[in-house]
Amino acid sequence: MRLIILQALVRQEASASELLAMTGTTQSNLSNHLKLLRDNELVDGERNGRQIMYRITVPAIAELVEALLLAVPGQEEEEAPSGPLAQARTCYDHLAGKLGVTLLDGLVSKGALQLPEGGWTDLQIAPGAAKFSRRLGSI
Repeated sequence: MRLIILQALVRQEASASELLAMTGTTQSNLSNHLKLLRDNELVDGERNGRQIMYRITVPAIAELVEALLLAVPGQEEEEAPSGPLAQARTCYDHLAGKLGVTLLDGLVSKGALQLPEGGWTDLQIAPGAAKFSRRLGSI
């Protein structure tokens, strides 16, 4: 059951009610599995209004789940999600949807952010950020 929960969370973060629908298990069974996954720091949850949205905490766990699923006979690759979620989904620990990539590219090209030689992990506010911010405020 925990692998099924992780498989669901590889695709997208989900609330307990969404996980119930995806797994077909009972509320108490799901709660027990989520507690074990949280206690072992494989998933975490962030309160969003009245719901807690669960997600995988470490990208390597998602990669491991995907690799395990490739070894299961009969597992066919699912169609990629579409619609608003695919446009701006949160993937593991970063914004990875088309919207996030486009936004980042736009901020770099407009001079609001700069990429030093270290790459994405060293992303910095660029000298042109103030000018860009003023232009953005006048829109």
